[in-house]
Amino acid sequence: MKEFDAYLKEFEKNVDSHIESTIKEIREFATKNKITRFVIGMSGGVDCALSSALVKKAGYEVIALTMPYEENTSKQRVKGISDAKKHCLKFDIPIYEVSITNMVNELLKEQDKIKEYLNKYNGNQKMAKANLLPRARMMNLYYVAQLVNGVVLGTGNLSEYTMGYFTKWGDGGYDYDPIIKYVKSEVYILAKRIGVIDEILNKKPSADLWDGQSDEEEMNISYYDIDNYIRFPFECDINVKLKVESAIKRSEHKKRK
Repeated sequence: MKEFDAYLKEFEKNVDSHIESTIKEIREFATKNKITRFVIGMSGGVDCALSSALVKKAGYEVIALTMPYEENTSKQRVKGISDAKKHCLKFDIPIYEVSITNMVNELLKEQDKIKEYLNKYNGNQKMAKANLLPRARMMNLYYVAQLVNGVVLGTGNLSEYTMGYFTKWGDGGYDYDPIIKYVKSEVYILAKRIGVIDEILNKKPSADLWDGQSDEEEMNISYYDIDNYIRFPFECDINVKLKVESAIKRSEHKKRK
């Protein structure tokens, strides 16, 4: 058995203590900064489900926004909205649906005015648009947070942070992230124990950028391998090590404060 597999078994054995220590950290942050209210973007994924559940268990108010983009064109996004609402119902978290379709499309329409200029650079239009969506959501979250005297709750885990698999000034924009110290494998263990619904636990991790999109396919590496590298780097296959370290170097600019 790999050291990492043994580590995960031990982590699961002590999962309650990990939950309690994280709840303690949330309370310390909230007390120090006089915070009573958190605002979160709820996609229907395991990370936001765990973050919101932890803060709720810590005794603080959580307000959730689900912010679909052209959801009627994507079965995957429709399911994400449904799962987000089921999760919030279970944890007694108010959730509000705020479409970003018009917001994003109006901006893209304005960008068409300089389309001829932009096309000269042969940029990746698909990814540029995909990254525009989390940035639009971040703007909505901060607007609501200011109105309700709250802070924006982050939902990124250590695996995604290590790989740079987040949008700068999008889902990478937040005030406090209770799960940033946990790798994805640990997130699932914590989420299962805290009671996140099976619909969320059992689906393939995805940012829902388009139908069929998945995190692991886009990164071209499994979360297991990423997590193994983070916790036991000397145990990893050389190809895993090269992939992760290449991603770390490539995404350095995202992590500068």
